[in-house]
Amino acid sequence: MLARENSPFEASVWGWANEKRGDWTHNQEMGEKEMDNFNNAYGRQCAKGAKSTQDCQRGCMDAVTSGNIKTYMSGSTPSYRYYTPSYRY
Repeated sequence: MLARENSPFEASVWGWANEKRGDWTHNQEMGEKEMDNFNNAYGRQCAKGAKSTQDCQRGCMDAVTSGNIKTYMSGSTPSYRYYTPSYRY
C-alpha cells in the first residue's frame, strides 16, 4: 500500500527502517528478516502493476492465497545479535 500510495522508493526505505528496528528492539532472527524483505519486495512489485489501491490489495492477497510469499518458522535461524560481529576496542 505504501508503494502504491507514495512510491516504491519510500516503501523500500520504510521497510528497511522497520527491519532495523526489529533487529535492535527485539533481536529479530535472520530468517524472519529475509522473509520480510522478500515479501516487502513482492508487495512493491504488486504496487507497480496496480491501477488502483484495490488492485494493489488484490495482488497482495493473491500472493498470499497462491503461496507466492515466504513464511518463516520462529527459532529456525540465528538472531540478530548472533549473526552480527561484535567489535572490541
